[in-house]
Amino acid sequence: MSKKQKRTSRRAYLNDFRLTDDGTYSYEGVHYKREGSLTSTLLFSVGAAIAAIVSGLIPFEPMLNTFYVILPFLGEIICSVCLVWNVSRAVSHRETLREYIYKKSVVRVHPFCIALTVFSSLCVVTSVIFLTLYGVSNVLWTALFLLCTLISLACGVYCAKAVKKITWQKVEPARRSVLDD
Repeated sequence: MSKKQKRTSRRAYLNDFRLTDDGTYSYEGVHYKREGSLTSTLLFSVGAAIAAIVSGLIPFEPMLNTFYVILPFLGEIICSVCLVWNVSRAVSHRETLREYIYKKSVVRVHPFCIALTVFSSLCVVTSVIFLTLYGVSNVLWTALFLLCTLISLACGVYCAKAVKKITWQKVEPARRSVLDD
């Protein structure tokens, strides 16, 4: 039988905080240092979210009553909002992130980029299927919806490529000795 794994709780990162002499807490855990910029990723993730939201505001006929077009659209909206949240959380902490922030935000960015591209492409495919089955009722709304969905798809692909270029280095904390206490 293998060794028993140490069970960690959701708030195990709180063990990395220490009370200082002046009564404040300091973080003594692992940090991650970023080499590269996340600003373009943030801009394109915001662009993807805006394009997804705008495409939902367009009165495109399949979005009114067709479940197989609405479900990928909902996935696109959720993934784009989660992508913006995680990238903005990583950007707001500058170039050095604490380990628990890194695990909760940066690690999730690339999977959300992939999910956004999958849901955006599914939305385009299901819309085209609907249009081939039932025809186009309004060319302007159809073109605007497909354009916004394709913009969201392109932004998701760009974000996935940009995130892969950024490298993160683990910075170990300075070890304390018994004499420091």
